[in-house]
Amino acid sequence: MRTIIIPTLTLLASSPGLAQQSLCNPCVDPPSPSVQRDLRDMETRSLDGVFDLGAATSQLRTLTLSDSRRALVLVEDPLLSAARPLLPREMTDADVSAALRDGLWRRDLNAVAVSIPEGTEYRTYVFVLQGDGSYAATNASSTVANAASGYFGRPLAEFERYETEPVDWRIADNGQSLLYVEVRAWRQGQRYAVTGYYLVGPDGSVTNP
Repeated sequence: MRTIIIPTLTLLASSPGLAQQSLCNPCVDPPSPSVQRDLRDMETRSLDGVFDLGAATSQLRTLTLSDSRRALVLVEDPLLSAARPLLPREMTDADVSAALRDGLWRRDLNAVAVSIPEGTEYRTYVFVLQGDGSYAATNASSTVANAASGYFGRPLAEFERYETEPVDWRIADNGQSLLYVEVRAWRQGQRYAVTGYYLVGPDGSVTNP
């Protein structure tokens, strides 16, 4: 008597309902497509626009972050020491460390940009790691405010309040970077918004490109 063995094939069907739950906690929305557009395709609009600063960007190698997650890194003493004199005095060292951790970190983690509320305004600061382990610290508030004022057609001081938020980094092979900052302002019940980009040098300098 012969025994016939019939092999069986088991198929595992995947179902969206059985998909592994996301491990992100909290989850962060993907970056706005407008942030990832090529610099040459930027447009200006009356609201939520982007002002063109005329940068020559052909030499830039775009390394846009794949998502908008903020880097969670240990805030070391050199970074805290560089930030402490610039940030508002009423902020404790714990507050400063938290602001730096929650700032917008460059992909290589060698630079971070933060915006801090101060009254009806916001201050924007940039910190870039140097070769000796220290950080170059720059108060970019005036640079950002002046560029936004030029786009809005009036000084930001004429608005009831405004906010600034670093939203993206793009880095180049020569150590320079482009930092994108969104400015939102309110005046007489009207909201205005614009995103501009600024050239950040290896020495931490922040200029309009």
